Amino acid sequence: MKKYKLFLAIMMMLSFSAYSSDKEITQATVSPKPEHNTLKTPDLHNYKSNQRNMKFSVNNATAKKTIQYECGRGYVVGLFTNMNVPTQGWAVWLSKTGSSWKNKDVQIYWAYGELVTNSELGKRAYASILAAQASGQEVLLSDITTETTHCAKSQIWTTSSDNMNGPQFNSVEIWFP
Repeated sequence: MKKYKLFLAIMMMLSFSAYSSDKEITQATVSPKPEHNTLKTPDLHNYKSNQRNMKFSVNNATAKKTIQYECGRGYVVGLFTNMNVPTQGWAVWLSKTGSSWKNKDVQIYWAYGELVTNSELGKRAYASILAAQASGQEVLLSDITTETTHCAKSQIWTTSSDNMNGPQFNSVEIWFP
């Protein structure tokens, strides 16, 4: 037990002396190759560089690459839930200029895939949209796919006007602008 206490005391002294020394810790002192110490994070709030064609790495060489395409972004203007009961589909209207129906740029976006309202992913995405609407956060809708077609126009709603047809999405992000 005495050896353990002595070992613990020595380790504590070494750690305290390392922190209290006047030597400044820089990239050069941590690693001789500074490129190993740099961490680049994407700027989620920059419109120009934000995940427009972000590629995810795939470990399996035979698998298709998954790409995240931006379908649309803006403030929540309205929601259309359970428009088709068997498929549990839903849609959201977004506007880049604010959350008002008077805006000229209001666009509808349709959830598809796993984002139906009777799945856990769909419930989480729908809850995120509601939170963004309540708090005034901005929403980014994207399509994570391996297919060549992305953010395809929805053919769910057939009307004479095109105001109910819009891009489809399967991923939701929200943040404060």
